[in-house]
Amino acid sequence: MHTVLIPLDGSALATQALPHARLVARLLAARIVLVHVVLETEIRSLLKQEVGLPAYTGISYTTVWQREEELYARLRQQGEGYLHQIADDLAAEGFAVQVDVHFGAPAPCIVASACTHAATMIVMATHGYGGLRRWALGSVTDRVVQSSNVPVLVVRGHRHVLRSPALPPQMTRILVPLDGSQLAEQALPIARMLAETAHADLHLFQAVFPISGALYPSELLTSPDVEPDALHKSICRNATSYLEYVSSTLHHPSYRVSVGTTVGHPAEAILIEAEQQHADLIVMVTHGYGGLQRWTLGSVTDKVLHATTIPILIIRAQKGNVTHALDESIPTTA
Repeated sequence: MHTVLIPLDGSALATQALPHARLVARLLAARIVLVHVVLETEIRSLLKQEVGLPAYTGISYTTVWQREEELYARLRQQGEGYLHQIADDLAAEGFAVQVDVHFGAPAPCIVASACTHAATMIVMATHGYGGLRRWALGSVTDRVVQSSNVPVLVVRGHRHVLRSPALPPQMTRILVPLDGSQLAEQALPIARMLAETAHADLHLFQAVFPISGALYPSELLTSPDVEPDALHKSICRNATSYLEYVSSTLHHPSYRVSVGTTVGHPAEAILIEAEQQHADLIVMVTHGYGGLQRWTLGSVTDKVLHATTIPILIIRAQKGNVTHALDESIPTTA
């Protein structure tokens, strides 16, 4: 069974990931796991307030230990109570829901919880700040993306509460940026699965670096006299041929596949293409390296992640995997 894991820090911003998690959970017929992490700083502060130092308070170390146990139990109960309030609403909608409370640093605890629950996907908001006792969701999301082997769906949170309810998220068009490498193609299985279940169109896209950019096409090494415009057209034709080949392997009656190429710096080109295609989701791989003509996928994905307002699903490239990504199944464990 698929599992969608949602980290929540108690802020309204964090809960903005819930509509997207609902959508994905319905598409995958998945259960939902709600995760809350009690921060180490919060624990230390409360311990200092309630216990102090035994040598100066006259409290025995046995009593201190007992009070610490009581404090942890109370914090766990509070965290579970917060999660159960949300879980009850989800259960009323027909979802199977579990709650999970951790103590420590948010990102490692979220990754550990995803591993424990064999999560298919983590869904979380970014750029949420809910006061001194909340997580800095932007940095937490970055750390989860960098360390998790589970795909992470990142939703841009609104800093201000919307006066009217936001429209439910849709998934009608999915953009998949590719660079021609098998590493980048590891985004295709999960994109294909989501497209099939949501009946959403797939749009495959590749950006060709401008010749004046920092990376130079290898054609310049063998054909230094080729005009830049002619070279760009040649590279774009090759990119289109590649995308059309990949498209031919993805055809399914539940969705349509289209392709697009452009000359430009990949991150900027992806953002423009996503807007022009009215994409509801971007699916990308991070930390892939495919040679001089390929994108540095980690860097490109990071730039897109921090600039886009469109939900982005980020998948950790498996560098040791040399088989074609189209033959791979969707990751289900960390």
